[in-house]
Amino acid sequence: KAMITNYFEHDLNGLDPQRAYNLITIQGLTYLLTTGFYNGSKEALWYLSLYGGNYTPTSGLTQASYPATASEITSGTEGYSNATRPAWTLAAPSAGSATNVASKAAFTIATASSVMIYGAALHSESTKGGVTGTCAAATKFATAREAFNTDVFNLGYVTAITSTD
Repeated sequence: KAMITNYFEHDLNGLDPQRAYNLITIQGLTYLLTTGFYNGSKEALWYLSLYGGNYTPTSGLTQASYPATASEITSGTEGYSNATRPAWTLAAPSAGSATNVASKAAFTIATASSVMIYGAALHSESTKGGVTGTCAAATKFATAREAFNTDVFNLGYVTAITSTD
C-alpha cells in the first residue's frame, strides 16, 4: 500500500504558519503517470500561484480553467508585485518526499488597501493567469488570509509518498 500526502504550508511575514492539505488534480495525476511510467516529457520547473476567489478546488480543475474559476491573483498593483508566478524550488527528493518548505516562494503584496488570499495552486507554467500546461494541485485555505501592501506571503508545497506493509 502507498499513501500520498500533499499540502501547502504558508505564512504571512514569517508569522502564523498554517498548513492546507490539497488535492492532486486529474490533470496532475495524468502528468505524473505519463512522466513516471510512460514516456512523457518532464517539466523543467514548477510554479506556485495564489487565488482570490472563494473557490474549493475539484479534481477536474485544469490549467485552462484555473485562472478564471479560482480567480487567480494576477495584478501587480492589486495582488503581488512578482512579474511571474514564483518557482517551486525544491530540495532533492528524499525518503519519498519533495518540498520547498525550507525555502518557500515569496509573494510581495502590492495593494492600495488589502488582498484576500483564499488558496494556492501548483503549475507547470510561470505566466500569471496562464492557461497552458498543467495545474497539478490546488487547495482552499481553511481561513482566507488578508494581506496588506508590502506584506510577504510565503508559500511552500510538500508532496510525499509513503509505503506501508
